[in-house]
Amino acid sequence: MYLRLVDGGIPTFECKLKRVEISHSEKEFEKTSTKKKFEYIEDPDSNLDLYRLILRKLPNKPGCLVLTKVDKNNKMIILDVFKSEFDLREEFKYSKKQFIGKEIDRYSWLKQLSKEKGVREIRFLIGKVA
Repeated sequence: MYLRLVDGGIPTFECKLKRVEISHSEKEFEKTSTKKKFEYIEDPDSNLDLYRLILRKLPNKPGCLVLTKVDKNNKMIILDVFKSEFDLREEFKYSKKQFIGKEIDRYSWLKQLSKEKGVREIRFLIGKVA
């Protein structure tokens, strides 16, 4: 049996960041110019919305889901193959994953993977029997 991977229109997961202004103390403000300084931090609302969108796009029927990570050189590496005999969406949503000795939910797992050095995105591909 061969498994053919199909892009089912499921969005990729990339940890979203938001730009926030760094506040200065009055001493720092007097010493530096009036330019504002910013930093990028994780945007939990956008990340959760993206995860929910991914879940809505997963088929709610039996099937096979292949999760891959894509690095900076566009090399795809298979992370996980998830199979379901009943409802792929629900079983993926409620499944747990071992990560560094702890059992965590899929959302936390995806966030951790997307923060790894060199990872550009996490792709979701549907497996079809060929």
